[in-house]
Amino acid sequence: MQLSGYLELLKKRSDNKRVSRAHQLAGLEVAELLGDKTHASLYMKLAKLHGSARILAIAKDVANRASVRHRAAYFMRIVQSELGFKNPATSTQSPKKKKRNNA
Repeated sequence: MQLSGYLELLKKRSDNKRVSRAHQLAGLEVAELLGDKTHASLYMKLAKLHGSARILAIAKDVANRASVRHRAAYFMRIVQSELGFKNPATSTQSPKKKKRNNA
């Protein structure tokens, strides 16, 4: 198989998403509404933590606002303020040290 044919096959496979849970479907729908498919897994996690209905409602509200240029960023700002979601990667707390067993 040619390299270009293989790349086209991979692109077709990536468009076909497999969903087994409700929060996964909600995350994909949010990603499509916001035009941000690269962060679909983040939206799935938000839907799992805070409920699919709440996350979808916020995303639909943001998608209907014509004045918003960066919909995904605006969506995350609303989620942070309303639901209290914080990114653990940017947390200011230092990780806890493990206790050693001196045996």
